[in-house]
Amino acid sequence: MPSRPMRRLRRRMTAAGPDPHVRRLARCARLQQDRVLAGQYVGFSLCADPVWDMLLELYVASSCNYPLSLSSLGLAANVPPTTALRAIRTMERARLVIRTPDLRDGRRIHVLLTDMARTRIERMLDAMEQPARQHGFRLPRD
Repeated sequence: MPSRPMRRLRRRMTAAGPDPHVRRLARCARLQQDRVLAGQYVGFSLCADPVWDMLLELYVASSCNYPLSLSSLGLAANVPPTTALRAIRTMERARLVIRTPDLRDGRRIHVLLTDMARTRIERMLDAMEQPARQHGFRLPRD
């Protein structure tokens, strides 16, 4: 089942038209869908990449102005809470995310994407639209 930010995004998006923001979100949604499919067919434990899954979820959530809690990120990445906390600490050290207290519920902590991380993800999503050969990749010939 898609996450709450993803459901909001799908309601908001009609098509990946010329708007670069919409194209990026559509690409991100596709990447998330691919991650779920890989987990279903190969096994989530074999395809686990919690940092990547969390970054994609945080990108969508920030685009929808939807705060994500520590526990929500763990669920989005399909990993146990201890693994989620380790991944979040790793992202904090890399300055990709920051933690902020929930002003409505003092027991909850929100995780937010930093501006630097958002910019890097957007550049990557834009680069994914370019043909592989522009990035130096060559397809094998038959």
